[in-house]
Amino acid sequence: MIPKFRAWDKKKKIMNTVDGIHFDGDEVWEISCHGVCWSNVRNYILMQSTGLHDKNGNEIYIDDIVKDKNGYIYRMNMNNYDFVMRHSHLEFEIVGNVYENADILGV
Repeated sequence: MIPKFRAWDKKKKIMNTVDGIHFDGDEVWEISCHGVCWSNVRNYILMQSTGLHDKNGNEIYIDDIVKDKNGYIYRMNMNNYDFVMRHSHLEFEIVGNVYENADILGV
């Protein structure tokens, strides 16, 4: 699987699809979204795809908020990734992400 990312723009408050990530040694130097390179990476939060899809076929990324068929809500992160994998029969659905929909988590 080729890693896929998206980026939350902290200033503009919008989500972007990442085309490429450029490194300087082992540090991210710039990211490319929609063919445009941004070198001020401090303004962006990168989120990696989990490789999982919700019941509607939408790709689930780290920091997405998902709900199972019983109404339980989870913030997708590396700590609960295995849980979601083992319980995929619960038919998770993306209901938002922590940057655009923090209110769902009560934050």
